[in-house]
Amino acid sequence: MSVYLQLKPWPDVAAVIQILRTRPSIGLLTNWTPEMMEACLKGSGLEAAFRYQLSTDRVEAFKPDPVTYRMGLEAFHLQKDEIAFRGIRRLDAVGAKAFGYPTVLGQ
Repeated sequence: MSVYLQLKPWPDVAAVIQILRTRPSIGLLTNWTPEMMEACLKGSGLEAAFRYQLSTDRVEAFKPDPVTYRMGLEAFHLQKDEIAFRGIRRLDAVGAKAFGYPTVLGQ
């Protein structure tokens, strides 16, 4: 598990994040604990890239539980159809789509 705390992003990630930061707010929703998320973001140099850093720890559930996706509504103060969810894991994307987010699956 400690390897996750030291992950480095692919070389093109920082540039893409900078482009996305010129668009509406982006956030990270993860099943990791806040400590794990903070360590990974800091180690990757991406800690400032995400305006919202949401850990499912806060709601004591894991994706794809609908309560986890509800955190996005509360953080962004938007409706479901105003939030685009980009999932890497198929299960996360299916859960987000079932919740009502427009969803993209990608790697």
